Amino acid sequence: MWPENWPAIEAFMLVRTQWRFGPAGATGLDYTAVIQTLRLRRVARREAIFEDLQVMEAEIIAAWAKRSRERNR
Repeated sequence: MWPENWPAIEAFMLVRTQWRFGPAGATGLDYTAVIQTLRLRRVARREAIFEDLQVMEAEIIAAWAKRSRERNR
């Protein structure tokens, strides 16, 4: 892990339970809850960290979709 990525990992651990779910599964992070958590925990560089979280969110959703496709083969 590169040191510059560690703040985003720590932030993700703070919001890891803030997923929205629909009939097909996870649709993404609950941004209202994420932003509030970052504020309450006084996370520095919130805008940059939020962008990092969005990248992580997209990759996780893609991985879940891939796993789902593989299971349905």
